[in-house]
Amino acid sequence: MRSIRHPLRGRCRAWRPAARPDGHPVTHEPGSCRACWRPCFSTPQSGTAFCTQCWLLLAAHPSRQVRAAVAARKDVPLDVLGDLADDMHAPVAYAARDHLEKLTARRAGESER
Repeated sequence: MRSIRHPLRGRCRAWRPAARPDGHPVTHEPGSCRACWRPCFSTPQSGTAFCTQCWLLLAAHPSRQVRAAVAARKDVPLDVLGDLADDMHAPVAYAARDHLEKLTARRAGESER
C-alpha cells in the first residue's frame, strides 16, 4: 500500500529536459524553468533516484554544468559515469573519471573482504 504522505515514493525524481522554444537559453538549472524542464514520474532504476532514460538524457545535456552535476551524484550508475568520462569538456570528464576510480576502488576493497 502506498503511503498518503509520500505518494511519489517509487517514482523518478529527475527533471527531464523538455523541447525548448527557439532562442531559449540552455543554461537553466534542472527544475528552474518550466520551458526547459519537465518532472519525470517513471519507475527509477534500482539503487538510484532516477530512471534510466533520465540518466541518459541528463548525461547528454548540452550544458556542462548539468553534466558535471550528474557526474558528482553519489547514485550515478557506472555506465553513465563511463560515458561522462569521455566528455568533451575536460572538467566534466576529470570529475567523472575520479568518481569512477573511487567507486571501482571501493568495490574492489569490498570484494577482498
